[in-house]
Amino acid sequence: MKANIFGILFVTLLLSLVSCDNEPEYDYGDFRSVFATYNDTTATGNALLTYQAHDDSDPIKMESVNKWTLKTKKNERIYMRYTVVEKRGKNDQLIRIDGARRINNDVLRKAEHEHFKEIVSEPTRIVSMWRTGNYINVNTWVPYSGQRFQLLLIADEITQNNEIVEAKLVYDLLGAEGTFERKCYASFNITNLWKKENLKTFRIHVNDPKGKKIYDFTKN
Repeated sequence: MKANIFGILFVTLLLSLVSCDNEPEYDYGDFRSVFATYNDTTATGNALLTYQAHDDSDPIKMESVNKWTLKTKKNERIYMRYTVVEKRGKNDQLIRIDGARRINNDVLRKAEHEHFKEIVSEPTRIVSMWRTGNYINVNTWVPYSGQRFQLLLIADEITQNNEIVEAKLVYDLLGAEGTFERKCYASFNITNLWKKENLKTFRIHVNDPKGKKIYDFTKN
């Protein structure tokens, strides 16, 4: 993919070592693994987080009993493994963080129609893609080079006011050559799009050679 395919893109997001690792365990006995939003740290150093299970389910507030050591910014999405210590209410939990890591965080980007048609992604084998509130979350296998890469979600600008908005998940090795595959995780903030009244379906095209090519996220 040409690096100058459109103006303000592409800024390198995160080092690939930050966001690629082995398959997470989504439910293992008393442990659970989720994508959560880091909100703040208390005066005593404990983490305040928010988690949504799927779609438009109620957000669950979480406070950790252990200290927060991961270097993250407020509102940054993370992958976290945790244990529930106490349920303080229907949507309020005290938890112990058993492990946490940074993932790729970005917002939905857009490209002019002619540029959008030219964008080609490296192959990405999607394990799962799901929406939680205003986020599209991705769990995928990607070619890995040990160098910097980009994983972007790009919408076709010409469709932005349509009932169906078209987008592409774009993985770019930035000129490097992948030598093997690694797991990669990302979360994209689609708030500005999802709040549009005209939007009915957000359609994401992926270059998955052996799997599903289109993912539709339709408003209830």
